Amino acid sequence: MTVIEFDARNRRIAFMRDVIKKLVARRKELGLTQDELNYRIGIADRLLSKWECGDRSPTSFNFFCWAEALGLSIDLKKLEEKAANDNNPPHESCAKHN
Repeated sequence: MTVIEFDARNRRIAFMRDVIKKLVARRKELGLTQDELNYRIGIADRLLSKWECGDRSPTSFNFFCWAEALGLSIDLKKLEEKAANDNNPPHESCAKHN
């Protein structure tokens, strides 16, 4: 694994951890149990627990469904604007996928 790949992996892990913390906080704010949210999303029993504790990673589609089930949305426009206003240029490993 190159230094660039290692850095990209660490950034992805940190991003996932931050987003998941926000989704967990929202679930608790709404007073929903993991089982109730499993049902709302339409996923297997205990899968949400595995996502929340980091044992498994949701797919992009499951992230979308998870946010939607909590009354949230993933705003790609805002993410795009943030990236444009960010002082750091796109990371080399991310840029090659564009």
